[in-house]
Amino acid sequence: MKFLEVYEFSQLSSALSQVVNGVQVEAVLEAYSCKPGSDRKLYKSMDNIYAELATSPSPTVAESIASSPFGPMSETSSRKAFIFLVATLNAAFSDYDFSNVKLEEFRKESNRYLVSNSINTPLQSTLPNYTSIEDHLWATLDREITLRDCEIYSFFPDPDSDPFYEDGSIWSFNYFFYNKKMKRVVFFHCRARRVSVEETSYLSQNAPSQKSSEPSGWFADPDLEFMDM
Repeated sequence: MKFLEVYEFSQLSSALSQVVNGVQVEAVLEAYSCKPGSDRKLYKSMDNIYAELATSPSPTVAESIASSPFGPMSETSSRKAFIFLVATLNAAFSDYDFSNVKLEEFRKESNRYLVSNSINTPLQSTLPNYTSIEDHLWATLDREITLRDCEIYSFFPDPDSDPFYEDGSIWSFNYFFYNKKMKRVVFFHCRARRVSVEETSYLSQNAPSQKSSEPSGWFADPDLEFMDM
């Protein structure tokens, strides 16, 4: 996967990453091109593994492979979608290897209303200024990835090996917006955790200015139609 520099995504990540009332919110909003780079070996290895599993004589394996969130893994397009998301995780969190994640840790989302709600709700409840960011967030996502043309996937790591879990964790979400036509994936990760008074003071002193992280011109877009079904 090739990281794509999107200035407004960087600004939004900074604007959403705050410490408020003893809670630290960390956000990652990034775009990637589905072009193999240094991860070509990962593509080839995972593709071979799942292509072989698709022909497994085991009824249990065959059933799970045939009914994956990405479609039948006997199909190249299904394997590609899965591998793209794994490669995106590896690129976003380069200090962790996600190549062993399981198909069942992903879920294909069929309702964009529910996706937007599951993103907006925790952010609204945690960040007092989210209402000033929300419209710009969705307008920017729509402009960069064309939401109505996307397949949306969520990622729920196994609790026993969750790389995002930290003491004091409150909530987290991981969403992938995959546009086949654009050959692009946008990854949106966000998590909140409780922090001590000492840590709150340190994080607040070292946090970027919220004024500088919110570009001028953020407003509701009356032409935004990303929620059209």
